[in-house]
Amino acid sequence: MSVGVPDLLGAPPGGAGLEGGGSARTPAQLFWARLRRDRAAMVALAVVALLVLAALLAPLLVSVLGLPGPDARDPDALDAFGTPAGPSAAHPFGVDDFGRDVLSRTIYGARVSLLIGIVGTALAVVLGVALGLVAGWYRGWLDTLLQGLVDVMLSFPVLLLGLGIASACTFGEGCAGGLIQPGLRTVLLVVVAVGWTVVARVVRGQVLALREREFVDAARASGASDRRILIGEILPNLLPTVIVYSSVMIPQTILLEAALSFLGVGVSPSTPSWGSMIADAAPNFDTQWWYMLFPGLALLVTVMAFNVLGDGVQDALDPTTRR
Repeated sequence: MSVGVPDLLGAPPGGAGLEGGGSARTPAQLFWARLRRDRAAMVALAVVALLVLAALLAPLLVSVLGLPGPDARDPDALDAFGTPAGPSAAHPFGVDDFGRDVLSRTIYGARVSLLIGIVGTALAVVLGVALGLVAGWYRGWLDTLLQGLVDVMLSFPVLLLGLGIASACTFGEGCAGGLIQPGLRTVLLVVVAVGWTVVARVVRGQVLALREREFVDAARASGASDRRILIGEILPNLLPTVIVYSSVMIPQTILLEAALSFLGVGVSPSTPSWGSMIADAAPNFDTQWWYMLFPGLALLVTVMAFNVLGDGVQDALDPTTRR
């Protein structure tokens, strides 16, 4: 009974959605065919895939490149005054003030950024979709409460709100009576806390429109429960919107993590992170440019790749938005 996702993934008029044999393409096949025609999106997808592989295989990659571990210190890379050396054959990206290899730490830093970006976005989207579904379907006081909470959350700048939450969890005994300690869990908490609001508002608006559609009336008439209608009928129609917002949120989440780490309230200082590496390099950028340049470039390439891929995903899901 579900109508699937016809608005965004349906076959275009004139039979363009049919394959050579006359069989109709599935929504996934249409999406992939449209995405493949976007060269920039495919390049971005390849970059993202390489970044994910580098993060997952960081220990193996560092070993293959003959690099020391991210916490290994090389006293020989520092001069008599403790000043780190620049890029060399032994250390292609140079070393930091402690003699740690910058390339090795940059590779391991991808783990933090991608973990926070992908997992944090997924958690925020799941929470936002769940709350948006409930508020849009049941309306009443639940909808009023959700909209009020969303308005309050959105009235604060994202970085300021995230900084406040992270600071509360970083200093003292942590959050929730010490249950959430400073580090990755704190950053994930911040990402979820500031990321679910927009998703919930968008999903709530979609549900308010979909609940009046004929296929929902038919499901009600057949005796389907609210849960079955929400999960089996309405949720599939929300997937294109959710996918688009997820692809947009990932680079924003990566930047938020980098900003929090740069400000000293992100992951633990002992954990390689692009944001914390940039913060450590900032005071001596004029003489130790390599320490800021390479993690900064990694952050730039990652965010740009996800942004371009997100644009391609949006165009593939909804060709009417093609620029």
